[in-house]
Amino acid sequence: MPADPRGGRRRGGQPRAFYSAVTDRLCRAVRDELNKQPAAIPPAGAHVWRWFWSLSNQRTGTGSGPNALPFSEIEAWGRLKRIRLKRWELDAILAMDRVYGDVIVARIKAEAGREGEGDAPLGPPLTADAFDALFG
Repeated sequence: MPADPRGGRRRGGQPRAFYSAVTDRLCRAVRDELNKQPAAIPPAGAHVWRWFWSLSNQRTGTGSGPNALPFSEIEAWGRLKRIRLKRWELDAILAMDRVYGDVIVARIKAEAGREGEGDAPLGPPLTADAFDALFG
């Protein structure tokens, strides 16, 4: 089968489907790991699994949850480690990061007793009189 000029793909989509399946399994493994369940790491993605946790250990966060891994940090990490990510590896890390953030934020909301309700107001509503008193 002739190679597609876009690196890493063959006509017919076989490698794309394979890497998509590996990414899906890695995302399930992140969810399982965070929920303290046995995580089934696909052998083809074991290196991406290790890379993700290496990056994740350096992440910042706020009281509302973890920050997403920025491209600049992923790029700097790769440069320092002398790792050149393939497109599917970067896509997998970003997908795993979304799952990580979703699970942690859901856990924070559940612990705060607000799951599914959105953020609660911080105080009473701001009235026109209160606005005038604050800002003149």
